[in-house]
Order: sequence, then structure tokens, then C-alpha cells
Amino acid sequence: LEEALEALRAKGVAVGPVLDAAGVMDDPHFQERGMLVPMADPDLGEVRVPAVQPRLRGTPGRIKGLGAHLGEHTNEVLAAELGMSAEEIEALRRDGVV
Repeated sequence: LEEALEALRAKGVAVGPVLDAAGVMDDPHFQERGMLVPMADPDLGEVRVPAVQPRLRGTPGRIKGLGAHLGEHTNEVLAAELGMSAEEIEALRRDGVV
């Protein structure tokens, strides 16, 4: 792969490898450019996530959080969207449905 990339670069072709998620996490270019930032997760510990792109000087943006945890909004959705009462939702939990 490197030989092919170098041959193409020598001819002036802008090329690079296609990376999977693991490759992106380990790629020195992505790390050097700060394209992955560490975030704290209460269950997983520190995880790396994509940084805000593009980075603008005046309004660089920031990541507020990692998103909801599995099942975090189940009660609200069942109540608001299906009109279920707290007792009905508790029965679903008790029966192992949710």
C-alpha cells in the first residue's frame, strides 16, 4: 500500500489510505491535528470522539457531551408518545419488557 501511495504522490496525485474507525483512532495525522478529543464517560471512562469540524478561530465550537445513555429517556418517551402512566411503565419494567 505504501509503495502505491508513494508512486502516486511522486506523480502529484493527492492520495491517502482509506481508514476504518480503528485506523482513524491510531493515525498519527489525526492525532497531530487534534481531530480526536478525550471525553469522560461515567460507564466507559475516557473515550476519544471526533472534534468539532471545521475549527473556526472566532467560533471554534465545543462538544457538550457524549449523548444519552441506553434507556435514559425510556420513561419520558413511553409517557409522552404512548400516553402510558407511571404504573404501566413500572409494570413493563417489572415484567422485563423494558
